[in-house]
Amino acid sequence: MDIKELAASFSERNPFTNGLGIEVTAIEPDYAEGRIEFAKKISNRSGFVHGGVYMSLADTIASAAVHSRGASYVTQSCSFQFYKATKDETLCCAARVNHRGRKTCVAETKLTHADGTLVGEGLFSFYKVSDEAVK
Repeated sequence: MDIKELAASFSERNPFTNGLGIEVTAIEPDYAEGRIEFAKKISNRSGFVHGGVYMSLADTIASAAVHSRGASYVTQSCSFQFYKATKDETLCCAARVNHRGRKTCVAETKLTHADGTLVGEGLFSFYKVSDEAVK
């Protein structure tokens, strides 16, 4: 699977992320970027982006970075720190693999507004389920 197909598998061909509007914008070995545009459907009752959207974006982009070398993984655990609320702003995410072992992989994420303001950070652990890429 090439990089363009891999990005599509996390965006257009994934019903959950597609429904939210998450877009994978870049994938390189051990690195990925993505974003989600603000929309009323992803906001909470106060009008801010729901915290679950932060987590979903971070998990999706971390997963894209982890899958960038061809094997298949599932999220094992995560921790996330929320720094700033988001309203009427695009949320951007960058993920980098910090550790790639025989069966596990760890990636860190940084969520920002389009202007670079840091709004959250996460650490995600993944477990390898196959040496083959998901088709």
